[in-house]
Order: sequence, then C-alpha cells, then structure tokens
Amino acid sequence: MSNIRLLTDENVPVSITELLKANNYNVKDIKEEGLFGITDREICKLAIKEKRIIITLDKDFLNMAQLLSKRHYGVILIRSYGIRFKADLLAEFLKSPVIKNLRNKIAIVEENLVKIKK
Repeated sequence: MSNIRLLTDENVPVSITELLKANNYNVKDIKEEGLFGITDREICKLAIKEKRIIITLDKDFLNMAQLLSKRHYGVILIRSYGIRFKADLLAEFLKSPVIKNLRNKIAIVEENLVKIKK
C-alpha cells in the first residue's frame, strides 16, 4: 500500500479515483465526501490539514497553491484529453521518484512532459 495521501478535486473523473483506490492509494474524493462546490481555497486547506496531495484538472490551482504560502503537500495538475489517457498519465507519474519530493510544488503532468513549479 502506498503511503501517498491524495485528494481528488471534484473535476477528476470517478473512474480515475476508483483506479487509484484499486491500486491501494489513500484517496479522499471531494465528490464522495459530499463537498460539491467548495472553493479551491477550502480544498487547499483540507489538503494541508490532512497532509494530502491535490489531484486536479483545474488550472486555478496553479495560483491557489502559491497563495497558501508554500506549505502544502503538493498539487498534481493533469493536462490531457480523454479519461483513459489522464488515468495512464497519472498512474505513471505516481510511480515516479518525483512524487516523493512534491511538497510545496506543483506538478503539471502532460503527454511526454512533466513540469514542476515551486
């Protein structure tokens, strides 16, 4: 079982959350928790409180994580088309050594490219 703790934003497809859980990731899903419509700031605060990495498709998190004073556990922004492709990109990224050093950083995961922002 992975010790990586994840928080999936409400825009992350259920199939991706289910895939993460099937692969023994500790995942909390905004939709499953009934937290529809909470603000990005509230999502960031929840992730910080629970020491979770946020997974999102929302570019607004690029600015939000920086506003929260570099004390977050990381943000993974998936930028691709198609649910299956997003799931494959995410699965590959979560297995990479980069994931262990994501604290206070934002990973933008795209096809053939990962950008890390501080």
